[in-house]
Amino acid sequence: MIYYYHMILEKYLQQLGLSEKESKVYIATLQLGSGSVQEIAQKAGIKRPTTYTIIDELVKKGLVSKKISTKNTIFSAEGPENLGNLLEQKKYALSSALPLLKNIYKEESNKPSVKIYEGLDGTKQVYFNTIWMSKTEVLFFSSVKKLISLYPNILDSWVDHLQKEKISTKELINPEREDIIYGINSYINNNNNLQEIRIIPKGMKRKFTDSDHAIFDDKLMFVTLEGKIFTTVIKNKTLADSMRTLFYLACEKATPVVDFVIKNKEEYPELYRKIEAKQKKDREEKQNS
Repeated sequence: MIYYYHMILEKYLQQLGLSEKESKVYIATLQLGSGSVQEIAQKAGIKRPTTYTIIDELVKKGLVSKKISTKNTIFSAEGPENLGNLLEQKKYALSSALPLLKNIYKEESNKPSVKIYEGLDGTKQVYFNTIWMSKTEVLFFSSVKKLISLYPNILDSWVDHLQKEKISTKELINPEREDIIYGINSYINNNNNLQEIRIIPKGMKRKFTDSDHAIFDDKLMFVTLEGKIFTTVIKNKTLADSMRTLFYLACEKATPVVDFVIKNKEEYPELYRKIEAKQKKDREEKQNS
């Protein structure tokens, strides 16, 4: 029982910054109250030469004091409350070092910062911890079909999030059934007119393939959704602004998802009926307000 108790104490002391042997020597000195190096070494179960070195470190940390006489040197344990001084010293060191560390970490304004995340968990980390933290307009161009095959509920969660946080988004998606269904469902649930979804031209040879992309704040995100999944985040205002310009140019050639379905209502009759029901409800609410 005593051994187990000592193990716990040693663990706590190590969490405060003491080494394993420093913890053993300090506990032994506390138990003795005071003693010679030989006595402390025996109590701690550590060789005498090593104990000399460790006690010197504990003296420097203010946990042990020494009294030198003509016969020998006696070491005494300082009160456990002195451990608090270790924390204060660490806090002071951290507060002094932080500004210097931040200066080192700070990127040059014109130098892009690139971070790469691997796997589905890495992608989720970017979605939830980066994009979802943005309070400015977010631009997406994606293969919704591929995205929902890997993250079945992520788009529903995203729509709920942007409605709750009142985040404005614009999205460019493919003229494919899964993408269009997502677009119409988002339109129906879009109570704040914050989400604008457009379909790229049906006759285009190129589409958004197995990937997801976002422009937000001063960042760009690129996700490969085929094979081994990688998410790349580039932080650079100039690049982000340039991509925004290209995005808006592409939007001019794209069709709002509602207009697309109305134009192709024979192909999407069930979605067309949803649009009619939504528009009828909106008219009635407007008349009653």
